[in-house]
Amino acid sequence: MLHFSVISTHFPDYRAYQSSPQRRNVDMIVGSMEFSLGSVGGFACGSSFVIRHQRLAGQGYVFSASLPPLHASMVLKAMDFFNKDLFSKLIENCKFAHQALEMIDTITVAGDPLSPMKHIRLIDNNSEEALREICTMARENNLALTVASYNSTELFKKEPSIRLTVNTELTEDEITSSIKSIADIIEQYISRDISQESAR
Repeated sequence: MLHFSVISTHFPDYRAYQSSPQRRNVDMIVGSMEFSLGSVGGFACGSSFVIRHQRLAGQGYVFSASLPPLHASMVLKAMDFFNKDLFSKLIENCKFAHQALEMIDTITVAGDPLSPMKHIRLIDNNSEEALREICTMARENNLALTVASYNSTELFKKEPSIRLTVNTELTEDEITSSIKSIADIIEQYISRDISQESAR
């Protein structure tokens, strides 16, 4: 789940999504209110057929799992801070970070350039063990990286990756500096790995 306005820069106007031919392939749009809105729960919307099923199947949860009024008020207040400039800045940062990551020739970058979530993978030896070692090296250099975690019951297994997120508060200098540090750490890991292989 990505935050609001990743689909369109005109939040909450989804005309860009509505006019897309891909819309017919989407059964349901779900959103979380736990991250960018600082609350709990989420929302779901879709075709009348899907929502009718939700209404019938979810009747028993209406009172036991519905959003408390205080949290609903928090969500509404948080949404007052959403504005077009905020999301324009996010889109700019996402594009800038994506381009900077693509300049590193030892990794691949997965995800849409407009998405605030980036997954990076090593071109050679992209094992979870290798990625965890890179994250450990990054922590030693005061840079927090994390390997993406997936549920073992997922139908489609994901390739291991380091997950990065971009936000509106970052400046271009901060993004450039962070990505340069990531590139240096990956280069150190690869050089050390080659040395260890040669020693064997």
